[in-house]
Amino acid sequence: MKVWGIGANWGGKSMLSEFEKKKAVGIGWDEASAPALYAMMNEIDIGDIVYVKSYMLKGRRLRIKAVGEVISTAFEKPNVFGNDHRTVCVKWRDGSFLNIQEHELTKEEHRYNVYSHTLYREYNHTIIKKVLEY
Repeated sequence: MKVWGIGANWGGKSMLSEFEKKKAVGIGWDEASAPALYAMMNEIDIGDIVYVKSYMLKGRRLRIKAVGEVISTAFEKPNVFGNDHRTVCVKWRDGSFLNIQEHELTKEEHRYNVYSHTLYREYNHTIIKKVLEY
């Protein structure tokens, strides 16, 4: 099982409510514009955990907004955000979207400077623990 962080801001528009309603996540770029992100999306497997996050540079705060388990990948179900956006379907945990948790990154954690990225695999054991306990 891998843990993935994903943002919900698509060009200034929050997709948080769409992620909740459609029980899915995706990235706001088409594959031609962001091939590396799509290569990463291809590594997400059924049973992996995704968390919807935002990152506030000032104060180095990571917000965990929702957590769910991947139940279907883009290759098994039509894309719910349109053909230009690959979809990962998620079973959201109870309390997702209602209970936002914040984590202030230490200087050491901040060195893994991915928290403002669209999508990344989470390796920080402290954050993984928070996500799994969400």
